[in-house]
Amino acid sequence: MIRNMSLVLGASMLVLTTAFAVAPRGLEQDLEEGNQAWVVGLETGNADLVASAYADDSLHCSAAGDCVKGRAAAAAQYRELIKKFGRATDAFVRSESVRVDHDLAYESGYAEAHFAAGVVRAGRFSTVWKIQSDGHWKIFRNLSLPPAPK
Repeated sequence: MIRNMSLVLGASMLVLTTAFAVAPRGLEQDLEEGNQAWVVGLETGNADLVASAYADDSLHCSAAGDCVKGRAAAAAQYRELIKKFGRATDAFVRSESVRVDHDLAYESGYAEAHFAAGVVRAGRFSTVWKIQSDGHWKIFRNLSLPPAPK
């Protein structure tokens, strides 16, 4: 089991390394920082930090299909999540694939957050990042998906 996990992690790193070998300058760092903002924001209860990775014209859709437009609306949606479940006790993002097409980068992966009383919010995601006028990449479209079927 542990050997299989090592193979999966190694393969994931190969995909990311390959994708980022030709990635535009700043993309890898902005994706890492944006994903880390999600983790730290949920763990500290800071919805504005979570939403800091979103562009002003972003669209964020939860796994339940609730979609909101804009960074402020995404922050409000995360504020409600934190109000409902409290701060996350543990969270992580696993980016599994990144593809670049001109000014857009398509990321997919898996994210998980654990909250008090055993509540776990987990699932796949598909995120489109867009280069901004300041040269940084921000989330343009984000779709949270349910866990993959077993």
